[in-house]
Amino acid sequence: MPIADELYAGDPAEFVARRDALVKQARADKDRALADALKALRRPTFGAWYVNVASRARLTSLVEFLKLGRQLRAAQSALDFKTVVALGPRRAELERRVLSDLTAHLAHLGITASPAGLEEVRSTLRASLSDADAAAAVEAGRLDRPLAYGDLGSALGAAAESLGHSVVVDADNGLETPPGDDREPRGTETGPAEPVGAPVAEPVQVPMAEPVEALRNALDKTLRPAQGTTPASSPVDAPAKPPVEPVEAPAAGPAQQRAQRALAQAEGRAAAARGVLAAAQFRRDELASALAEAEQDLLAAEDDAEAAEAEVELWRSRALR
Repeated sequence: MPIADELYAGDPAEFVARRDALVKQARADKDRALADALKALRRPTFGAWYVNVASRARLTSLVEFLKLGRQLRAAQSALDFKTVVALGPRRAELERRVLSDLTAHLAHLGITASPAGLEEVRSTLRASLSDADAAAAVEAGRLDRPLAYGDLGSALGAAAESLGHSVVVDADNGLETPPGDDREPRGTETGPAEPVGAPVAEPVQVPMAEPVEALRNALDKTLRPAQGTTPASSPVDAPAKPPVEPVEAPAAGPAQQRAQRALAQAEGRAAAARGVLAAAQFRRDELASALAEAEQDLLAAEDDAEAAEAEVELWRSRALR
């Protein structure tokens, strides 16, 4: 077993003494690099140690939770938000199982899990869902501090950026909110310049419900005149014309270019909006799970308070005898 694994697998109360003994041994062996590396290791918090214990015990629920994290990250990378939302209830269920199984495993070792330590475990589990490095740290079983929760915001923001649409992450609730319209200013795009005095078409304003379809229709209408039409009739004495070879459609004019850009922007906004919706639904499921747990904790606290009051009354009555 590597030295670091040995340290983090042991009791945190004995960590410093054991680490310092190993540092002393490394210095006696003239291995300064090892001594410095060992000295830099920090004693784990109880929550971090609980995670290390769960990882080394290969708790089935933790293995399944980390597998779910890989599935979630893959779905986010593929912008498969339907899968992200569908996996939400599974995440809440597995999180509860990990905490329950870990508490039972610690009890089997003669250790009573502290509520504060279990909250650190919960935070670390949630961080491992959206961050591959956090998941790898959990699997390694050498944590010295709990990991902070990483929400879906960064993944969705990066996905939206790749579509040409920026997303602002709200620090208060972790959800993305689309900013104002950030279309490129006129004159910055590549392509032929518009002639001076040419009429400028106003941006098409469409409801968010069907922006893409509406812009496609508008684009079709602008493209039709460029395709040419066949006269309904021609003079009788007109000479027969040889068949005309098909030619490429003329380059899109300024109005067509604006319509195409508007269509691309609308498609980007629609994709980003779907991502925001998926994140909101995921967060809603998470908050619902947290609320249910808080209500259970409240009921348990009320029961404890009632039992404590009853005990006080019992001892008070005995003291007055």
